Amino acid sequence: MHRWANCLKNLIARSDDPAASDGQEQLRTLRYLVADEACSAAEHALRCRNLSSAEEALARDMSIDPTHPRLLELYAWYYLDTNQADKACTTLESMSDMTARARLLLQLVRLQTGGKAMAHLELNQWSRQRDCPAAARVLLAALDIEAGHVAEARAVLSSQPALASDPQACRLLILMDLAQDLPLAARRAAHILLRRFARHEHASRFLVGLGLADQLDESALPIEMIDQLAGELLEKPEVIRSLAVAQQCRPERLHIELLRRAIGRIVDQLPQPIEALESLAMLAELAGDMDEARRWAQRGLSIAPMNATLALIQEHATVATEEATQATDDLRRVADAFPQYPDVQRAMVLHYHRLGMKASAQRVLRRWLTQSDDPLAIRTREELAA
Repeated sequence: MHRWANCLKNLIARSDDPAASDGQEQLRTLRYLVADEACSAAEHALRCRNLSSAEEALARDMSIDPTHPRLLELYAWYYLDTNQADKACTTLESMSDMTARARLLLQLVRLQTGGKAMAHLELNQWSRQRDCPAAARVLLAALDIEAGHVAEARAVLSSQPALASDPQACRLLILMDLAQDLPLAARRAAHILLRRFARHEHASRFLVGLGLADQLDESALPIEMIDQLAGELLEKPEVIRSLAVAQQCRPERLHIELLRRAIGRIVDQLPQPIEALESLAMLAELAGDMDEARRWAQRGLSIAPMNATLALIQEHATVATEEATQATDDLRRVADAFPQYPDVQRAMVLHYHRLGMKASAQRVLRRWLTQSDDPLAIRTREELAA
């Protein structure tokens, strides 16, 4: 803000000169710019919970331009952060030209200061206007539910198409459906909630807490949601593997299915598809779809024969002896190429052992032990001897 200080001083001096009529307009413009910077500084300080800096910036703004449109709203936030809700309410009510955000904030403050009836009345009037935001309508519906006016709440939540994908509106609908013993309607609302927020943990936690998550059928995932994710992943394919690995750490059934379908749609369009193929094999294995895991692994190995991840997944997915020949060949090739990978060597030993090829298993194990004293090799020897 100091960059404007000298200009402001010069313009103030010129504005006292009757001959400098253009100085008045320039002074107003510069006052606004300086006040706007002070408002930005106050807003940043409030977000950082630096209340002393916020107070200084607001006082500076007030001395420069007390009519700045952002000033009173920022003062209201400051009063709220300093536990002065009554002052915040008075400040907001004194605003002559309110933004939608300030108007909604006023209703929330009224709820804190005993003005629930006034907030309910104003929200009801505001909801009849086209510029009423979704958050205000959701708040009105919540107050209607609290007052026992469930039909009115449903009417509010169905008044605008945008509310169909609003997470708070969906939550309220689900809670109302459950309270009125409408499980099918609750599941429909749960699918809508997941349509936009399937990758967000809070949506899953909410549904799990209500006992709805296990009732959701992944085959009913909306096609729009799959298309949207597929488009995003096609633009940023470098995030595909990270998303798949995240599911290994904290698997979510619906998230796994959504990723499988979205990645499967774009894998043929990727110039370098190997990470997508790894991810598809990994996700199929997590979903317990071992046939699909094996197919994706085989396809990836046809492109990258030395890929250890795919060789391991194929070995895990091979459950019948007649299907084991290709898995054995692929795994042996990778094990020979990477003797320093203990997980691959262990997989090769156990694979031979499961197939009844005990001599081959012992041969690979002895070679591994002579080349490494890795604790995993010692543990594998103990397991086979048990």
